[in-house]
Amino acid sequence: MNGLEVALDQKLIGQHVASRVVHKAVTGFMNNKNPKKPLVLSLHGCSGTGKNFVSQLIAENIYKEGMASSFIHHFQSTVHFPHSSQIENYKDNDPTHLQAV
Repeated sequence: MNGLEVALDQKLIGQHVASRVVHKAVTGFMNNKNPKKPLVLSLHGCSGTGKNFVSQLIAENIYKEGMASSFIHHFQSTVHFPHSSQIENYKDNDPTHLQAV
């Protein structure tokens, strides 16, 4: 077991399916010596299901700086994009991060 697998197994309670899927995605990406694209995870679910916690566990286990790493771009829709009527404005104001929205 690697660090991420242990962290997910021991700290993410009641989300065994998500734990396996996340571990497989991250491990597959990290084992690719020449990835053509960055790993992008879009976590969905009700409030309190562990989405932000999973992001934190991943960051802590693959980057020395954890969530402070320059490779981490963490967006929360209710914080960063609170108005669905403004989607085009969000794209225009930050096109480097939101090209696929």
